[in-house]
Amino acid sequence: MNMFEFSIQMEKDAEELYRKMAGNSSIEGVKKILLMLAADKRSNS
Repeated sequence: MNMFEFSIQMEKDAEELYRKMAGNSSIEGVKKILLMLAADKRSNS
């Protein structure tokens, strides 16, 4: 795996983590922020 592929995989992993955390959050504001972060990661990969 080269550095480019590694960077893309890190972005995908971060998106998945943020979505998982949002799904586990009971606080709507936190959930919204995590989903915004996930969307940002998707647009970067």
